[in-house]
Amino acid sequence: MTTKPKQPTLFDPTATDKSAMARPSRIGDTTVSYAYASAMLNRATGFMDTYDFTLNPYSGCSFGCSYCYAAFFSTTTEERDKWGKWVRVKDNAIDLMRKKIKGRHKDKNGNWKPNNESLIYMSSVTDPYQPIERRLELT
Repeated sequence: MTTKPKQPTLFDPTATDKSAMARPSRIGDTTVSYAYASAMLNRATGFMDTYDFTLNPYSGCSFGCSYCYAAFFSTTTEERDKWGKWVRVKDNAIDLMRKKIKGRHKDKNGNWKPNNESLIYMSSVTDPYQPIERRLELT
């Protein structure tokens, strides 16, 4: 019986993102890459402004649904053209969230609010349950 390496969790201070989890570069036809993100929580704006933040555990998508709007938010034309064929894992997601969750922010009325009481819109431009999610469990 093989055991799965322990998945780091947001509230486990001993776990790190640099665990011994397998890091595949392909899942089916999808290219999987890994990069460090500068932030996990972004201010919610536009039609999502009733939320405090948006959170996307991945960039890209392996599904490539024909009706999806998310491809238009890709940073390059190449990424947009290959939508559905690539996923970028945010390697430091858990470390970033651990730091951010302890802080606070000003809400839309200018009042200070603890980040752990924030309303978060999950996966505004990516599917939270990519096939790689089965291994990484970021969502």
